[in-house]
Amino acid sequence: PKQWLNPRDEAELITQLRAAPGAVRVTGASHSFSALCKTDDTLFSLDHLSGIVSHDAVTDRATLWAGSRLRDIGEPLWAIGQAFSNQGDVNPQSIGGACGTSTHGTGPTLGSFSSMVRGVRLVTPEGEVIEANAEKDADIFHAASTSLGALGIVTQFTLQNRAPYKLQE
Repeated sequence: PKQWLNPRDEAELITQLRAAPGAVRVTGASHSFSALCKTDDTLFSLDHLSGIVSHDAVTDRATLWAGSRLRDIGEPLWAIGQAFSNQGDVNPQSIGGACGTSTHGTGPTLGSFSSMVRGVRLVTPEGEVIEANAEKDADIFHAASTSLGALGIVTQFTLQNRAPYKLQE
C-alpha cells in the first residue's frame, strides 16, 4: 500500500481516515488466507486500539478495542471475572478480524466470534461514529458484526462472555 497507518487512538484514526486517498482496508493479524486486506492505497492497523474499554459484571459483557489480540485478552478478561464462551486453538487474531470475518471457534454447539457480538462502534469512511446494537441501529449492528470492513472500521466490539472456566485438554 501507498500508506500503512497505525493510529494511536480513535481520534487519530478518524483524522487519518478522512484524509485517506483511494481504497481503504484494515488488517488484523494477517491470519486470513484471503486477499481481503489487499489495497494499493491505504492500509490501517488497529494494533494500538487494544484492551478492555469497559465491562458489565452482571451481564458478563465486555467492550473491547478491535485491535485486541485473542492471545492477549484472556488474562485481562479473567481479571474482571469473564472469559470467551468459545475460542479456537489458534489465537493470534485480533478481535476485529475474528468478528469481522466470523472466525469460528470449536464444537458443533458453539457459535463463531461474531455470534458473541452484542454491540459495535463503527467509524464510517466519512469519519462518523455510530454505536449500534440490537435495539439501536439494529440493521447496522447486524451488518457490522460480520462486515468484512464493508461499512467502515469497527473500533470496538461488545461481546457476550461467560464466567471464567478452566479447560482441560
